[in-house]
Amino acid sequence: MKLNKKYLIANGCSFTEGHNLGKDGAWPKFLGEELGLEVINLGKGGYGNEWIVQDTISYATIESSIAKDSLFVIQLSECLRHLVHFDLVPNTYGDLTEESRYYNITPGIFIGKGGLLHNESPVGWHDDTLHKTIQKGSKYLVHFYCNITFALLKTYWNIINLVNFCENNDYPYLIYDGMNPHIPEKKGFSKWILRNADRLNEEVLQINVGNIKFHARPTSAKIQEDLIDYIKNLKYYYRDTTLWQFIHRGKYNENDEYHKGNDDHPNELGAKMWAKHLVGVLKEKFDE
Repeated sequence: MKLNKKYLIANGCSFTEGHNLGKDGAWPKFLGEELGLEVINLGKGGYGNEWIVQDTISYATIESSIAKDSLFVIQLSECLRHLVHFDLVPNTYGDLTEESRYYNITPGIFIGKGGLLHNESPVGWHDDTLHKTIQKGSKYLVHFYCNITFALLKTYWNIINLVNFCENNDYPYLIYDGMNPHIPEKKGFSKWILRNADRLNEEVLQINVGNIKFHARPTSAKIQEDLIDYIKNLKYYYRDTTLWQFIHRGKYNENDEYHKGNDDHPNELGAKMWAKHLVGVLKEKFDE
């Protein structure tokens, strides 16, 4: 594989940022060492695909001289994270009692589970205005954030934007799934499901797939089967395994040695092994 680049630009959620280990224990550091590239790790814990993609594009647009000399490797987060921005109302003196912030709302928040598809832990509501606001308005807000099909469709839009941006600028890139797969499976004649991060778990999410006439006003969230095929067949979208699957079970790892001590995130060994795995993927993709 001959890319003749100086930098590795990586982005993703906490699986890329490194969680408790920080960026010095995350896969981008070790992939950079494997490839002899300087690492720019843009990963941020808790963030979803909308932020990951747009943050990558914004950085590459502003730092175009670096982007032209870079390989991009982007980890997709779970598609159910909906990006919002929360602003506090100023108090009597015009001051904010708490900083405004970006936040990702997931369906799990409304059903007493965490944000990850495979996380069964109850949400620990923090004693702050943001979480109090979500909790207070949950019976109304839930209708905006629980459509699985629309969440997946937005991830497809983000993938298309990233692919077009990289290919229009001739930037070499690789995209892969960090947690749950983003290609639904067809079951029977008309049922489509999106598996959770585990894939071995029976819990599935039903996706609404159907023919859409683009001149008509859409009335419900649907994904065209042709669009699924397009995303599935993107050359530089790696889908053989997710990072979560790689560090938790299957033919790559059968116990906790790849995530032990880092709250189900890649530990240093897991990050190193994933980096080595990605080297093989990159060689296969770019030597074709």
